Amino acid sequence: MNFQNINKLQKNDKVALVSPSSTVASVFTPLFDLGVQRLMEVFALTPVIFPHCQNTHASYQDKAEDLHRLLVILRSKRLWRVWVGMIKSSSYAI
Repeated sequence: MNFQNINKLQKNDKVALVSPSSTVASVFTPLFDLGVQRLMEVFALTPVIFPHCQNTHASYQDKAEDLHRLLVILRSKRLWRVWVGMIKSSSYAI
């Protein structure tokens, strides 16, 4: 398998926050908010929170819609290959 080297995240890079399988973010809202705050303050990253990430009543179809939107964004910016490379290297930051 051929892995490509990817650049480390830089200040002000955007990081997508999606929750494809669970609504834990809605149950533990203070911890989620703390994580978002740390992404901004400690790592100087820009979190992009997708609509159904914290929605307790989100269906799996809603969550799939979030993932679809994310993939559309990645493809439109030609980041699809980078994202796939990150998954293969077990790094899920986008």
